[in-house]
Amino acid sequence: MKKIVIFTLLGCFLLTGCGDEMPPKCDSKDAKETLKEIFTKEGFQRPTIVNQKTLRTDNDNKQYLCQAYLQEATLMKSGSFKYSITWQDKQQKIFYVQIVN
Repeated sequence: MKKIVIFTLLGCFLLTGCGDEMPPKCDSKDAKETLKEIFTKEGFQRPTIVNQKTLRTDNDNKQYLCQAYLQEATLMKSGSFKYSITWQDKQQKIFYVQIVN
C-alpha cells in the first residue's frame, strides 16, 4: 500500500469519543467515516475500515495514535495503516485525521 498523508476536517457531532478534553477515539464512528472519505478520495472504491485500535494516547497534546486495517476488494488492496487524531479546534469540536503509515 502506498504511503499517503492526508488531512481531513470533520465536526464531532453527536457523540462517540468526543469527551471534554480528547478528540474522537480511534474506533469512533466519526474517525471511521473520515478514513473512508480519505481512501475514497485516493481512488479506493468502497473501502472498508476494520480493527480500529488505539496504539497510544497522548493526554498532554490531546492526540491519539491509532491503527486499522483497510480492505478494498475492487482493487485487491488491503493492509494495515497508522493514523493520528488531533483537535484542530476543540471549542468547535473540529478534529483532523492524518494517515502516518
